[in-house]
Amino acid sequence: MGLLCSLRRGSFFKRVASWVKFNSFKNRRKSGLSHFSTDRTYTARQKPHSDTITLTYDPQKLHAAICEAKRWQPSAVRFYTGIPISKHSPEWRRYWGNRLFAMECKGIHVTKRILKYHSEEVTFADGSTKERFIAKEKGIDVRLALDMVRLARQNQYDVAVLFSQDQDLAEATRDIKDIAQEQERWIRLVCAFPYGPDAFPKGGVRGCHESFKMDKAFYNKCLDTRDYR
Repeated sequence: MGLLCSLRRGSFFKRVASWVKFNSFKNRRKSGLSHFSTDRTYTARQKPHSDTITLTYDPQKLHAAICEAKRWQPSAVRFYTGIPISKHSPEWRRYWGNRLFAMECKGIHVTKRILKYHSEEVTFADGSTKERFIAKEKGIDVRLALDMVRLARQNQYDVAVLFSQDQDLAEATRDIKDIAQEQERWIRLVCAFPYGPDAFPKGGVRGCHESFKMDKAFYNKCLDTRDYR
C-alpha cells in the first residue's frame, strides 16, 4: 500500500508521498496492513479455510483521513499487493480484479504481482491425505522499496508515509535518509499502522522518524463496504 499528498510547512510547500502495502493472503512472517485476523483486529475480512484476505479499507479514505489529521493536502495514491491465480482461487482472483480495477478508475496507482504457489500434503485424522497449495508473495516488497528510494532520489517528495509494518522495508528508510543527506534536503519518514488491544503486530517499520497510530474508531471511518466479488 502507496499514497501521494501535499502539505504546507511554514513558508515551504512540502510534497508528501505515502505507500500502502496489502498482503492478500495469510502470512505470519509478513506485516502489510492485512496482517490481522477478524477475531484480533478490524482491518481485514478473511474467508474461513482460505489463504486469501479481503481488503476492507478504502485507501483513499485512509489517506485523506491521515492528511486531515496532520493538516496535509492529499494527492495521489499508490497501492501494492499480490493477487492469486484463477487456477487456485477463481473467486478471489475475480475479487481482486474487480477491486484493483475500481482503484485504478479512481486514479490510484496500482502495483500487483501474481502470487507464487507450492504444494504440500495434508494428512487428516482418518489417515487420508490431500494436496494443498500454499501462496507466497514475491516482488512486492522489493518494488515498493525501489519506488520509495527512486522517487526520493528524483526529489519527488519531502515526506514519505508508509502504510505497512513489514520490517523488510527498514533498509529502504536508511537509503532514503542517506539520499536526504547527500542532496542536503529535508525528508521525513512516517509509518502509519493500526494500534490498540485488537491490533497485531505491534509497532511500525524501524527507521522511520515518526509513527502515526490509528485506533479502531479512526479505521472504521475508512472502510469500503462494497462487495467486489
